Amino acid sequence: MRPTSPSRALRLTGAVAAACLVAGCAVAPDLAEDSASDDGVPLPATEGYQPLTVYLAVAEAEAVPGTSGRPFGCGDLLVPVQTVPTDTEDEADTALDFLFADERGWHGDPSLWNAVFDVRESLIPTGHRREGDVEIFTFTGTVTPENECTAERIRAQLQATAA
Repeated sequence: MRPTSPSRALRLTGAVAAACLVAGCAVAPDLAEDSASDDGVPLPATEGYQPLTVYLAVAEAEAVPGTSGRPFGCGDLLVPVQTVPTDTEDEADTALDFLFADERGWHGDPSLWNAVFDVRESLIPTGHRREGDVEIFTFTGTVTPENECTAERIRAQLQATAA
């Protein structure tokens, strides 16, 4: 028996897919053996990847109607934001790294603010350990916020993201 040519295999696959669509059946995406984009290029493996949640701030008065967030500080909302899917063993460390590695500060329109952006040069995460049910993060450096509201934004973002 001679090997099936790639074009014949594609035609057979297309015919089976068409038959499934006509018959009203489909294969669940997580059950498919081969992952490929529409152009046949293999997709990267996604097992183990998941988005992380980081928290950004917005003045409650400037938030888009329907924005979900927790009120805090000086009339601000702490808004959960999902990152791109990431493969990591320590979600809290990676989420905090995301805040410190941010190179823009403002995100979206209307904007959500990463207050950690202002201190990322002077506050450096140095470690993370667990003591019982408590996660302890350590930092070196100095935080000199403009005012009490900015200090509260930084604290709230770090605590909520680490949690």
